[in-house]
This record gives sequence, structure tokens and C-alpha cells, in this order.
Amino acid sequence: LFRSLAARLADRFAAVAAFSAAAGGVGGDRTGGKLYTTPGAPVPFLIMHGTDDQVAPYDGGESPQFPGTIYISQQENVAIYSTAYGCAAKPETSTQQGRRGPLTTARFTGCGADLVAVRMEKVGHGWPDPDFAGFDGTSQAWDFLKAHVRG
Repeated sequence: LFRSLAARLADRFAAVAAFSAAAGGVGGDRTGGKLYTTPGAPVPFLIMHGTDDQVAPYDGGESPQFPGTIYISQQENVAIYSTAYGCAAKPETSTQQGRRGPLTTARFTGCGADLVAVRMEKVGHGWPDPDFAGFDGTSQAWDFLKAHVRG
């Protein structure tokens, strides 16, 4: 929802942080249309998504939790934004160890706005706090949002 609002109202959002942020694909809205909105202008965007998400599968496809709802993969989702933002083809990546598994951060460069995608290994659908995800995603999101304040 916030992603869609930020895409439609890019002049009103300073930045967006999204968790388990797969976009619906064909059938995702029950009418056969697409649920993602291509951004009208680049808005700094942090996307965190777990590889074990059973609501919005990381690799895309039909949701195990909501049969009939089909999602695009996180890779496709990020590609929509990196293309729309005019980012360099290959992101700069880094990996750190979370309690459940590796956290791989991809930072895209040369973009119209910052674009950061975090792949959370062995993390399901939910808020990435230390108990659930094994790291503090709230702090990461807050740091990202504070770095992109509108003047």
C-alpha cells in the first residue's frame, strides 16, 4: 500500500521502507491485473524480504496462504524499481550474518533515488525484529528513513 502511494504521490513521500514487499502479479487483485505501480518519480526505497515467506513468496508464484493470489518474485520487484530509477545494472552487495541466516544487502548506484534491497535468508512473512528475524530491521529502516528527510 505505501509503495503504491509513494509511486502515485512521489512528491509527498521522502522515503519508503517496506517489509515482505512482493507485488501482486496476474490474479493478485482477483481481476487478472497487476497490483504494482511503476513509480512516477524516484523515491528512496528500502525493501526487506524473507526467503521463507509463505504469504508473498520470495521467488514469486502463488501464495501458499492465499491460493489464487500470484506474486512476482522479489528479483522482478526490485528490477521494476531499479529500471524506473535508472540504476546501474549491478548493485553493490554486502552480507552479514543474522541469527537465522545471511542477510544480503544490495545497494543500487547511479539511481534517481537510493534503492536498497535486503534478502533475509530463512525468514518468513513478518516484521524483521530480533526475535522473529534475528536482526533489528526496525533500526535499519529508521536509519534509512532518517537519512532521507524532506527539506
